[in-house]
Amino acid sequence: MIAIQASDLVVRLGARAVLERVDASFARGTVTALVGPNGAGKTTFLRTLAGLTRASAGSVEIEGSNVATMTAQARALRLAWVPTPEPPPFPYTVLETVKLGRFARHEGRPRAADEEAALRSLAAVGLPTFASRLVTELSGGELARVAVARGLAAETDLVLLDEPTASLDVAAALRLLILLRQLAAAGRTIVLSLHDLSVAYRYADHVVMLGAGRVVAAGPPRDALTPASLRAAFGVSAQIARTADGREALFFDPE
Repeated sequence: MIAIQASDLVVRLGARAVLERVDASFARGTVTALVGPNGAGKTTFLRTLAGLTRASAGSVEIEGSNVATMTAQARALRLAWVPTPEPPPFPYTVLETVKLGRFARHEGRPRAADEEAALRSLAAVGLPTFASRLVTELSGGELARVAVARGLAAETDLVLLDEPTASLDVAAALRLLILLRQLAAAGRTIVLSLHDLSVAYRYADHVVMLGAGRVVAAGPPRDALTPASLRAAFGVSAQIARTADGREALFFDPE
């Protein structure tokens, strides 16, 4: 079943076309990695899927409902948006911050169920003891995990994440990727942008590769992340090799 569908999507920011005739579908219960070089349109694409950036043409539908005609609250009940974290403007506690991910449900009056969902999400990202910490005292990696917890606390079927591993150390990034795979196995739909193509190859069910605002390749990692598509989008020479434990991995050289 298709959870979210982008059809003939065009996004212009001023006179510049950031996305040009993009078609992509994301199946329920899968992890999709959105990849592409800097400036390819990944963040704009995610924001348009989330209904935060308005398409100039085309449409985004969540199981048949047009995102452009949905209220902000209706969207927030259907999807969670996890942006790249920025320095927090106020010294909220971590628990208060994570509960904000459920605002569409509690509308500013959080109940016991909202706190329980927030605490579950903090435990899921490996921060079970951080509830009373102030977000202004956290490291960049800790803030990134709090941002993911806030998104997961919404308990939506669809989760969109913009470079969630960018600030994480190796161990934390791997734990997050495993968690996202577990969520997908439980039926949730995960779409995340990634810079690490090797991670996309290993952990994603599906890959959408953007280049200059267009889809260069899409499909299972083995079909989308080919030497030809990687050369076209990134200008690198790539080859697939098998590691000692029998798994496949990507290796790169400059052209």
